[in-house]
Amino acid sequence: MVHGLAKRSGGTVLIESDEGRGTTVRLLIPAAPEAPEHTGRTTAETLPTAVIEKELILVVEDDEEVRRVVVGSLESLGYACLEARDADAALTLIEQRDDISLLFTDIVLPGELSGAKLVRRARRLSPGLATLMTSGYPIEELPTLDEQDLLLHKPYLHQSLARAVREALGRKRPRRQRQA
Repeated sequence: MVHGLAKRSGGTVLIESDEGRGTTVRLLIPAAPEAPEHTGRTTAETLPTAVIEKELILVVEDDEEVRRVVVGSLESLGYACLEARDADAALTLIEQRDDISLLFTDIVLPGELSGAKLVRRARRLSPGLATLMTSGYPIEELPTLDEQDLLLHKPYLHQSLARAVREALGRKRPRRQRQA
């Protein structure tokens, strides 16, 4: 993940190791341009993708702390959330509920199903379900994604999450009858 972050940012990782002295890891990334002053308030200008109606998002993430942060972020944007720690739990929720607007899943999950495979099955179970995937791994290390798949690279900013979710929900197809 660290190597992928550095590479995507135009940087590199340097590792120096001396027997008996230890290892030093340096993460070198280009300096960011100066950010505009932040007032601490969320406004229509800082988050132009604000929720208009309450939409339900299923968050699938095996790391409990990451899942908690993502759910908190989404709830602060006005979304309702369901949580699952793996693909099997997510599929059970998708089978039980017809009010899920978006499946937001990590690509690397424990068990037999990756996030990409979960998305394929979820689309068969619930045609019209919007999907968004995320990963901290470099894109070349990820499973092949379909052209319609949206990917949000970790780590991401709150505003990037808001935009990606709105984009995914904007692509949502009208729901058809659930397949038995």
